[in-house]
Amino acid sequence: MVTSSSFRSGRVIAVFAAALLVLAACGGDGTRDDGPELEFLDGEVPSTVPDDFPIPAEAVAGKGLINRGIDPVYTELTMRIPAPAESVFAYFQDNLPLRDYDIESVESLQDRIVVAFSKGELEGELRLQEEISIQVTTVVLELNPAG
Repeated sequence: MVTSSSFRSGRVIAVFAAALLVLAACGGDGTRDDGPELEFLDGEVPSTVPDDFPIPAEAVAGKGLINRGIDPVYTELTMRIPAPAESVFAYFQDNLPLRDYDIESVESLQDRIVVAFSKGELEGELRLQEEISIQVTTVVLELNPAG
């Protein structure tokens, strides 16, 4: 015989199981729960930049941002590299494919070079802008930029 007590506990278990399924479905790749929803960084490479992403050894990390409040997680990093933009561009042009990143497009504008790339589900963009007077190139890396 089913009592109201056993019926209620069965319903609680069913609700709990449904909640676990919803939480598991929202987990994605696991990066959304690795830190605060919005994280500002200074002087460090964001943890959401893939370990295999080519970053020149002489690059100095500047400001960074991780937005875990959107899916996929958005990442931005500004770096300064003590080299002309053409050299920095050549570095990425050589090293992205070596690490299985596809270069989707390259756009040379009057004051910067924009490189769009992808690897699997990951999409990204590099914006290179040279400060000619001091031979330094500022690079902005965006991962999973919105449309």
